[in-house]
Amino acid sequence: MNKLKKNEVYKVTILDVTHEGAGIAKIEGFPVFVNNALKDEVMDIHLIKVTSKYAIAKPIKIEKSSKDRVDPFCEVYKRCGGCDLQHMNYEAQLILKKQIVENNLRRIGGFKEIKVNEIIKMDNPFAYRNKVQYPVENNRAGFYAKNSHDIIEHDECLVQDEKVNEIMNYLKDKLDHNIRHVVFRIADEGIMLIFVSRTRTMGMDIESITKKFSIIKTVIMNYNISEGNVVMGYENTTLFGKGTIEDSLLDLTFRISPNSFYQVNKIQTEKLYSKVIEFAGENKNQTIFDLYCGIGTISLCVAKHFKNVFGIETVEAAVNDANINKEMNHIENVTFICNRAEDEIENLYMNNIKADVVIVDPPRKGCDQKLLDTINKMKAEKVIYVSCDSATLARDLKILCESDYIIKEIVAVDMFPHTKHVETVVLMSRKDK
Repeated sequence: MNKLKKNEVYKVTILDVTHEGAGIAKIEGFPVFVNNALKDEVMDIHLIKVTSKYAIAKPIKIEKSSKDRVDPFCEVYKRCGGCDLQHMNYEAQLILKKQIVENNLRRIGGFKEIKVNEIIKMDNPFAYRNKVQYPVENNRAGFYAKNSHDIIEHDECLVQDEKVNEIMNYLKDKLDHNIRHVVFRIADEGIMLIFVSRTRTMGMDIESITKKFSIIKTVIMNYNISEGNVVMGYENTTLFGKGTIEDSLLDLTFRISPNSFYQVNKIQTEKLYSKVIEFAGENKNQTIFDLYCGIGTISLCVAKHFKNVFGIETVEAAVNDANINKEMNHIENVTFICNRAEDEIENLYMNNIKADVVIVDPPRKGCDQKLLDTINKMKAEKVIYVSCDSATLARDLKILCESDYIIKEIVAVDMFPHTKHVETVVLMSRKDK
């Protein structure tokens, strides 16, 4: 029976680290998860939560530090819920992320002998975020504390562009009381500034902002009165500029709208997409399906290597952007369809349109069962799975491998340095190929 109580202090040795980045210790066999702790460290800990099955603690004194421990570069690191691995040197972060992917594939997917290639790291793992969202409450702006909606104010975030820090610091004491969030999107063309508002009118002096910061190319007011955690609504009013910005990716140009999904780390996205292109190969007689295609980034990047590409996306605004991106880049062999991926792949299959290569890049929840079943029936030569969650990835790979597919290669890509998140791309082929 657990006898631990909240606020008690214990000396422990950290036995391992979870996929969330927390240290694992045991007190008389009872598991304790310790924030900001590293394997093999010896420390005094303070219990901040005790349940019937586990406890959560924070370090109060480190007697023996890990060789991988470094001083966090952010002054609000211990309170902010953003970067959760700053206390770990970058090489150790990469090792942990690779282990997270491998452990999920073994534990959830049942792939006991699986091996993930060396993780693709970022050469300079700072200033990489091209989308930043600041919640605003009572005219205070910052990032949420971990597991709460408490706003942690700060003057500088080193994983985002310095210009964003500068502009946000200027805006802090000028925010309209109806503003819920301030959102930045950064591209080659410049910055899109979005004010998410509770009303359709707002009292911000847009002219003075755009005059002071010429890098701001467009300003949007987004109307959102919905409850819950959805940051942006779907009603946008352009207050300055053309309402979109453009960015280049692998020698193509992409138009980004306020609600468009676009990977947050351009440098690593080019490495990720290059790996997708490598896995897809080249065959001018073949057809590719790109499922969950967003604004068409992967579809258009692989188009020159294949006869036909079908991009499927459920968000109408994203499909509109995808078609504009297709025209901007003078690409003619791509067809974008607005529908749920699991429904449209079945429609195409029933109409005798089949893919030789299927690329899936689903949201965190992974692929729908019907979609995986249709891929199996279609008997595509290759499946390339791009995932932001290796747990749902492992589940879906298990389903595909129970049918006609085998895993050929797995590569992890560090898209989000100093956080626990990792992107993975997997090449699969049919067992008879």
